[in-house]
Amino acid sequence: MSLRIIALCTVVAGLSVYAWKDWFKSLCGLILLMAIIRHEDMPNAVFGVQGLNPWNMLFLMIALAWAVSRHRQGLTWDMPRHVTALLLAYLGVIVIGALRAVFDRSHLDGYPLQSLISEEMINTVKWVLPALLLFDGCRTRNRV
Repeated sequence: MSLRIIALCTVVAGLSVYAWKDWFKSLCGLILLMAIIRHEDMPNAVFGVQGLNPWNMLFLMIALAWAVSRHRQGLTWDMPRHVTALLLAYLGVIVIGALRAVFDRSHLDGYPLQSLISEEMINTVKWVLPALLLFDGCRTRNRV
């Protein structure tokens, strides 16, 4: 294991623990990690499990801390309706496109179904989720 991987795991572990104190600052760290997620040294799979990588694990911890924090503060979802409608339309296009690709595989010879679902559906949607958390977190002048 290289020093880069050890440093990355240390940062991810630190941000994961800190997320329970202030999930917003950990989210900002997660957004910075987006710059290196496709680097060749970034692990794609932990313990051989596709999709289990440091970025996804950190996002899961931040999302859990966010959900607990929202529940504790009693906040409600207040995103404008037109933005919500646009995001749902985006999700609909992604899901319909992925389902069409799953059921009509004639042009995708040699592209495994697991990779199709992971790369074309899940990964396409997961890049929007930090932006939603960022929107929800920018409630005070300090955070903006």
